[in-house]
Amino acid sequence: MKTKKTIRQIYFLFPLLCAQLLGLQSCNKPSKEIEPLDKVIKIKDLNQLGTVEYKVSKVISGTDDLTWYKIGNRKILFSCEATIKAGIDFSKLKKEDIQVTDKTVSLKMPKAEIIYVKIDHNNIKEEYKETGFFRSDFSNSEKDALLRLGEESINKALPDIGILKEAEKNATLFLKSFLRSSGFTEVTIDFY
Repeated sequence: MKTKKTIRQIYFLFPLLCAQLLGLQSCNKPSKEIEPLDKVIKIKDLNQLGTVEYKVSKVISGTDDLTWYKIGNRKILFSCEATIKAGIDFSKLKKEDIQVTDKTVSLKMPKAEIIYVKIDHNNIKEEYKETGFFRSDFSNSEKDALLRLGEESINKALPDIGILKEAEKNATLFLKSFLRSSGFTEVTIDFY
């Protein structure tokens, strides 16, 4: 009876002993150290990183009362919401943009850019419409043309809302945190 118990203990302990021996054996192998420059170049694999997203409300108005030969007014007012995402295109990063010295890294990053502007067509609302008695209603093509003008005006206003500066600021925070966790003590980032 005692031998069966001992054999069971050996069967139970044998795999544990093997696992420990293999663990000790693997500790003796030198691990392959990743070069500091390779750690930084891994950033390029991120491709486009969206670092900021804005939601912008836009009011779009249209009127058709300037023609002298038409009797009555036509006015329309839409409200819509656009989502704007900006970030950094890391695929543009080149090796010469990266300077690594010991535990210091200096990066020259491409400037932030708009990744996309999207108007959610489900959130477009016709807020107001006035059509004179002798005038026809706005056609779908006229409404679409007004909405395209609204999208163009959003694109023109992008530099004034500061989204690109915010994207660069957030990218700097992300990169500094990422590179410090990779072992760098001093990180400098400039945008060109």
